[in-house]
Amino acid sequence: MENIYIRAATIEDAASVSQIQYEALKKFHAFYSGFLATHPRNILPITTKAAINNPKNIFLVAVDAATDEVVGFVRYAIVPEKQPEEENEAKGKEKEDAKSQLDRSQPEFANLFAPKEHVKKLWEEFSTRDDEMDACYEGVAKGQKHYYIKHLMISPTHQRRGIGAKLLSTVLAKSDAEHLPSFLTSSVEAHPLYTKLGFADFGPDFRIDNERWARRIMEVEEGLGVDENKRLKDPCIGLFEVENYSDYMAFLDKANKQRDAGRDEAHTEESTQPSKQVRTETVESGVRVPEQLKKVDAYYMSETDEPFEPVALNWKGASSGEWPGNDEFASLIASGSKPDIETLSEKSFDPRSQYSDVIKAVRAAVAASDSKVNESDVEVKVYRVEVGHSRVEYWVIALDGAEGKIVGLRAKAIES
Repeated sequence: MENIYIRAATIEDAASVSQIQYEALKKFHAFYSGFLATHPRNILPITTKAAINNPKNIFLVAVDAATDEVVGFVRYAIVPEKQPEEENEAKGKEKEDAKSQLDRSQPEFANLFAPKEHVKKLWEEFSTRDDEMDACYEGVAKGQKHYYIKHLMISPTHQRRGIGAKLLSTVLAKSDAEHLPSFLTSSVEAHPLYTKLGFADFGPDFRIDNERWARRIMEVEEGLGVDENKRLKDPCIGLFEVENYSDYMAFLDKANKQRDAGRDEAHTEESTQPSKQVRTETVESGVRVPEQLKKVDAYYMSETDEPFEPVALNWKGASSGEWPGNDEFASLIASGSKPDIETLSEKSFDPRSQYSDVIKAVRAAVAASDSKVNESDVEVKVYRVEVGHSRVEYWVIALDGAEGKIVGLRAKAIES
């Protein structure tokens, strides 16, 4: 993920953003094309361009620096505070400002989401869920100024690489700086990421049984003698959507506690946190990195998904099979402020064998360096290094006695 950077979207990104959204929602396209007169493939390019052009929306994109490809995006809006006397007249307008996919005042978009005429009544019944979700959202937002995160989507070819967490964390850093809560609609797929980053659920789950609704579309069409979607049920077997609203109010809650305690806790934490940060070095200048480690494509799963990176450091004790103690290891990887370190066994680090490929690669790197060493005999240790507030690193390493060095893989993690 080191090659991924975040920037503000421009209108030139519209095609990439709409394509990411189309691919991310691909499994639902057959279902919604059964309802809508216009296919999603034709809707998304139009709505995306309009949304990016709308100054009330803020888009950030994740870009692969190596290819200049847009691989993910987040869309959000900052919803202003409503005064009590404005609530009734502004209620409908706020939904448009914060949540609308496009400016519906433009006549050319008036019928973009129109249902097919013969399923119009069924579509109205299906759409009552949107009204229920809006009521839930408004009830919790309570008219306060807040961030509303509309979309967070990653290209299917770049998922599970921590890009979503990086985009979302960028938005949350902005809302935290303003001490404002953030709200979003959570899908079942993205729910683990949101909870790891501090969001909490409120309100009920809103579930759609897509297979059942597809069946009802087919029943309506069969009764009318329309055979347009006679096999619509097939791609919808077992398909469902579950959404709920989640909020991120860590800084708002903290502000309330500060007020009650009569102290500026946030300022204290912010001013002291930099002193806790420790910078570590994974590869020492002039030390060869084993090819087996360069090929590893694995991620450590915590509150963010971070890649394992190669480690290659000189260590004289490796030739005699001597492992560095915690203080010695701290001196190897960091200068200046020394981190707190804990040594873990392989089993305690990976009780469910999630990272067996990582451990195997470290063993293979040592075995490749010395033909007399069997890969299965290579001992692996894990050092857990605290480098800052809620930030740790896991170093999975082994001793390369033939070359007098430590080799392995390191991954960063957030553990709040």
